[in-house]
Amino acid sequence: MSKTIAKVPATLRHTEPPYQPGPSTDGDPPAPDFNRLYSIRQAADVTGIHYWLLLKAVNNGDVPSYQFGNARRRVRLPDIEAAIAVAGRGGRA
Repeated sequence: MSKTIAKVPATLRHTEPPYQPGPSTDGDPPAPDFNRLYSIRQAADVTGIHYWLLLKAVNNGDVPSYQFGNARRRVRLPDIEAAIAVAGRGGRA
């Protein structure tokens, strides 16, 4: 018993060209989304701040964090920038 495989009609075939990546960004990472909530590790990577320094700022309450249920704490980039600006003036947020 042989099986026959039906050919897909030309009208149903996918005719778009395959995905091509956009122009090269010379290895630069994409711009961060300021409305997004980042994990503390991700925010440290995006901002270039050492993880432990950012974690300490979150634990001290200098940078507000958000936690939903039992999930990891998340931070927003504008909150980090505000904390840096306040620290630069010698005060506390």
